[in-house]
Amino acid sequence: MAINEKPDTLPPLVFGDARTPVSNDISEYVQRVARVLTGLEYYECLGSPTQFQSKSFAVDINGLRLVANANTPVTAKVGDSSDTTLMVPFQGRNISTVGPAALDWDANESAVLIPCVAREGHCTTRSNLNIDIDPRRLRRTAAAMLGREPDRVIDLGIDRPRRVALNQGPVSFTRLLSHYCGAIDALLEAPAALDASGIDEAIYRTLAMMFRPDLFIVEAVPSLRDRSGKEGAIDRLCEALRTSLDQRHTLTDLEERSGYSARNLQYLFRKRFGLSPLEWLREQRLQAARQRLLAGDYTTLGGLAYACGFTTASQFSTAYKTRFGETPGRRPGQRHRIKPCGDARLAAVDSPSRVLRSEGLAPTRESSPRVKNQESGERARRPLPGG
Repeated sequence: MAINEKPDTLPPLVFGDARTPVSNDISEYVQRVARVLTGLEYYECLGSPTQFQSKSFAVDINGLRLVANANTPVTAKVGDSSDTTLMVPFQGRNISTVGPAALDWDANESAVLIPCVAREGHCTTRSNLNIDIDPRRLRRTAAAMLGREPDRVIDLGIDRPRRVALNQGPVSFTRLLSHYCGAIDALLEAPAALDASGIDEAIYRTLAMMFRPDLFIVEAVPSLRDRSGKEGAIDRLCEALRTSLDQRHTLTDLEERSGYSARNLQYLFRKRFGLSPLEWLREQRLQAARQRLLAGDYTTLGGLAYACGFTTASQFSTAYKTRFGETPGRRPGQRHRIKPCGDARLAAVDSPSRVLRSEGLAPTRESSPRVKNQESGERARRPLPGG
C-alpha cells in the first residue's frame, strides 16, 4: 500500500483534544512518544519538517494505559518492547512491518496487535488509539465472561502480531471504543470518577470479544444445565457482597465469585430479584445506608457514603434521593413511603397516625368530639378579653 506523504488537516484526538495544543516540533513530540512507547529507536516525519503537526494525550485508568495520538505522516521504528499494544485507527492508513510480514491497518476496517516485538511502520495523517494490554488481566476477564475458572487457559491469540477486525457481524468495535473515549473525555476533570466508572473493565471485555469473536459473538453461552453442580452459588455471592459493600465490585468479580457468566448472572438475578446484579448491589448499598441513618450509626454523611461503597458523598445523596424520595440529611426517624425497586415488593411504611390508631392510642372522631354549649347547642367559644 502506498502512503500519501502529503500532510492533511490534523484530525482530532479521540479524547483530550480540547486540552492538548498542536505541536510543530518533531523533536519535542518524539520525547513525548518515548515516554509512553518503550523501545522507540527513531521517529521521523515524512515530507517537510515545517509542515509537521502532532497531538497526543495519555490516561491511566486503574492500570490500563490509553494513548490518543494524531499526527501528519511519519515513519518510526521500535525495538523489542515489554508492552503488548493494540493500535486502533480512527482516521488514516498505516503499515506496520514485523519481521517479513507487512500488516496494513485502516480506519473502520482493522486494528493491529503488536506483542512485545520489534517493528517498523509509516502512516498517512492519522488519529489513533493505542491500548497497552495486560495479558493476564485480559485472560482473567475472558475466563469470567465465559463462566470458566480464572486459571483456565484461554487462547486469545495475543502472543503474535496480527490484524484484528473492527467489525464482526452487527458489532462495530470502532463505535464501542469511540463511546468509551467519549466517556473518558467527559471525566478527565474528575480522576476519581474516571477510576470508578468501570471504563477499564468495559474496554477489557471489548478486547476479549475482538480477539475471539467466535467465543463471544457467534458461539452460544453455555447452558444453565452445565452449572447444576453449583447450587447455592447465587446465595453465597449475595452474602459475600453484603459483607463487603465498602469495596468496588465489577461484573467480572461477580462472575469469578459465582462461577456464572455475565449473561447467566443477568438472567438469574432478574428472575429472582427483578434486578440486574449491579442494580441489586446498589440496592443493598442504599438499604444498608438507610438502616445506619435511621439508627444514627454514622459520624458524617461522607463517611457513611464511603462505608457503603459510594465514591463520593454527592453520588450517594443523588442515589439516595432517587431511591427514597428524600435526601439522606433528612432527620432520621421521619416516616414516608418508599418506592418499590424492580419486582422486589417493599411495603410502604405506615405513617405515625396510622400506627397510633392501630394501637388504640390516637384520638378518633368519637372519642374527642367538639365541645358544645350544653344550653344553646352552639360551639363553646373562649371569651374575648374584656368580653
